[in-house]
Amino acid sequence: MKNESDWARCIISKLQASLSQGDSSLLVNIIPKLGLVLGTYSSSITSEINCQNALQRLHHLIHQFVEVITLNSPMPVTLVLDDLQWVDDLSLSILCQILRKHKSLFFIGCCRDNKMAQDHSFSKMLEMLQLEANVTTVTLRRIEDSVVNEMISELLHLSPRIVSPLARIVHNRTKGNALFMIQLLQSLYSDGLLRLDYAKRRWTWDIPSICSTKLPENVATCFLNEIGKLPPNVQAALHVLSLFGSYAKLTYLSTLENEFGLRLIADLFEAEGLVMNINGKFQFCHNAIQEACYHSVGDEVRLKNHITYGRALAEHSIRTGDDDMIFAAVNQLNISGPEWISNPADFSSFAIFNLIAGKTALHMSEFTTSYHLFGCGIAFLPNNHWVEHYDLSLQLFDHACKAALSCGKINDLHLLSDQVTNHAKCFADKLNAHFEVLTSLANSSRSEALEMGLELLKDLGEDMPTNLSEKELAAEVKEILGTMTPDFDLLNHNLMDDANKLVTMKFLSQLQWIAHTAKPALHPFVICRAVQLSIVHGLAPSSPAAFAWFGTFLAKLGNINSGIWFTSLAKRLLSRVDGYEVKGTVLGLAAELQSFAEPVQSTRDLQREALSASFETGDTHSACLIQLQYIINLLWTGEQLSVTREEISKAIATMKDFDHQLALLFVLLVQRSVDALVFGAEQGGEVSERIDEDGNAHQKKALSFHNLYLSFVLDRNYLLECCIDFFKYKTQHAFLTYADCMRDFIPGLAAFRVYRMTGNSEWLKKAGKCTEEIRVLNQKGSKWNFEHKMKLMEAEEHFSSGDCAKAKESYLEAISLARAHKFPNDEALSCELVARFFSDLGDMKSSKEYFLLAHKKYSDWGACAKAAYLMTVIEEKFDQSTSVNQARQYESGVTCKTNCLM
Repeated sequence: MKNESDWARCIISKLQASLSQGDSSLLVNIIPKLGLVLGTYSSSITSEINCQNALQRLHHLIHQFVEVITLNSPMPVTLVLDDLQWVDDLSLSILCQILRKHKSLFFIGCCRDNKMAQDHSFSKMLEMLQLEANVTTVTLRRIEDSVVNEMISELLHLSPRIVSPLARIVHNRTKGNALFMIQLLQSLYSDGLLRLDYAKRRWTWDIPSICSTKLPENVATCFLNEIGKLPPNVQAALHVLSLFGSYAKLTYLSTLENEFGLRLIADLFEAEGLVMNINGKFQFCHNAIQEACYHSVGDEVRLKNHITYGRALAEHSIRTGDDDMIFAAVNQLNISGPEWISNPADFSSFAIFNLIAGKTALHMSEFTTSYHLFGCGIAFLPNNHWVEHYDLSLQLFDHACKAALSCGKINDLHLLSDQVTNHAKCFADKLNAHFEVLTSLANSSRSEALEMGLELLKDLGEDMPTNLSEKELAAEVKEILGTMTPDFDLLNHNLMDDANKLVTMKFLSQLQWIAHTAKPALHPFVICRAVQLSIVHGLAPSSPAAFAWFGTFLAKLGNINSGIWFTSLAKRLLSRVDGYEVKGTVLGLAAELQSFAEPVQSTRDLQREALSASFETGDTHSACLIQLQYIINLLWTGEQLSVTREEISKAIATMKDFDHQLALLFVLLVQRSVDALVFGAEQGGEVSERIDEDGNAHQKKALSFHNLYLSFVLDRNYLLECCIDFFKYKTQHAFLTYADCMRDFIPGLAAFRVYRMTGNSEWLKKAGKCTEEIRVLNQKGSKWNFEHKMKLMEAEEHFSSGDCAKAKESYLEAISLARAHKFPNDEALSCELVARFFSDLGDMKSSKEYFLLAHKKYSDWGACAKAAYLMTVIEEKFDQSTSVNQARQYESGVTCKTNCLM
């Protein structure tokens, strides 16, 4: 960059390019100054949006904001935050994630440890960060007497020996507090006890007079004495300012001037040295000054002033639509609390003010603040409020439930929900609170969540079937497909306007993933019901996700082309129904089906787009699952294992941040397999224990698959046990993913080997079924993805049946196709299996050539431990030492030979 203005323009351009209008609006709400460069827009977030999603969206946007600045800055970026002893947990969690993710950021945090308990959240964050970053703690201690002496010596331009008596008094009185020292010296000067003697041309002081004068005991008293010397009107203005805390905007003060005929702003200008006028606000020079001004009047007068000024600001805010002022207003009211209200009408009015402020905080994704405000609003409600102020009470409790969930206050959520359940006049009025409880259960107890969700759907008139037979499901699918005739234009279909059905769709959408893991057999019925409601009653915001799910379900039934058509339709529906919230889910499901129609490597861009869309909307549940699928894609398409390991680390950090235990378990299983290939050691025993104790059938089958994969690829002696364990699970999920083909490919190859080991024909049957599944996928899907897999399984099938000529031909075809289709992992595996095939035939020369080629391919992939193991096999099998260089020399010759045989 040539200069700072060029750098600033670059940052602004990058921010504008990376943020949508809605994203910009949210960030401007949080950082108003950004409006100068990003513009101001109306917020795209409404109170109907899931708060947890909006919270995670805020996390993502702040990360994005910091990333743009750090990546495009020509110099190190420093973040400085003061007064962290007052930081709230939500802000601290965002700060912690920023520091963990953006390692190049230099952070300076200041706090007063005398205002912090030992278990303060900021202290805990520092302890955690010390394990990941270089953390230096600098403690600012009180100034020692010798330093005080030196400071006063320099200040008065006198030798340390001469000022020593004065310095000793100052240090004894102030105990080395720098601020107190300055104020005390100014006080001595004001009282004439420290003066400039023009005759002597130096500063002088009278030690006996100073010692006989009663000096302030602390800095607050010192400030109070100084304030007491000011004119009464200035003291009154300082007290009004102190009611707002450390500062108040000029708009607040001018409003009070107009409402009460006060003269505040002009009087505050006369308090120079105690307050500063900066950027449209008056600010105290130090918190001790504010405290002294605040306590300059009695408690009763002060608390009544809070109510008087707070009411005036709140009413002005509502009249003018000034959202910013409402926060200052309710803060005044909430400091005093209900006990200082004298007018009964104020109870409900102040509750309404807090409700308005809480909703505004929700728009800004300030969930901790909104939860506090809703709680204050509830506290202001008068006795018998459920009878006298029913609508107000319902709104406050509903919104408090939503905010409590976002803040992780699950116990409070249940208490608030119980209040709604006990006092709501009708079932419809209970639904918002029930939805928040259902969402919390979905993250902790899915079986309980499923039970609750089904009961609520039943009350909404959507009783899910108890007979989960394939015949019943086939009838529902046939009914849907029968409706989707060429004449039915879904893109121009009516929008859903039935409030009851909209709520039902909301619950069905939440129930999708719950059913998938808690009761897989129910999942397709939930999908079909959401699609049927969309067709009969119109399109809802969540309808695109329902049609995308339906597409993956059709693909699972074998109709891949129809499934792809429905996911394509779902993508087009997003703009029709403003399906912003489900965009990540739709794109993620579309990416999975795309991997069956196009080269699977090409789906990564769509997966990354889906991941970004999920984070942008705060849908971290979908984001974590899409991230999981992305990692699985990397592993099974043969991406460099170093890259895969890096992406796994990122995913683990994300899933821990968002406490997504389900996706985390699966990623840890993938990590265990990758680490075994790279390092040889099989870590992650605690993951196996967790799945064995608490896991559902899907998790246990995933564990058994990875155990089988490692035992097969790493040639472990417990392959038979792993095969038995894997094939005992019959679970099937309701949608098709690329990982499904691997659950036929690897187990099928393992079953062929077990058959040749044991001679048990049952294993040949199992392997044959797996081969047929891959053959069907190759026929209906992309040959790029499945043809080389099919050829390798057919080679193993021919080998197991004794047809060596066909086996050899299929092995070599598998190697050539895997190379051409850019699956280095499968090419390495094919080379290894054909090497074993030649070894069993006694063709040791060909066997050695392909073992060496397999070694090279595994090494290129990054599977160092696997490559090292193959080298020991080569040395033992062929009774000679073979260097890595020798291994590489075989590659060109064997590759040419393979291609010629094709």
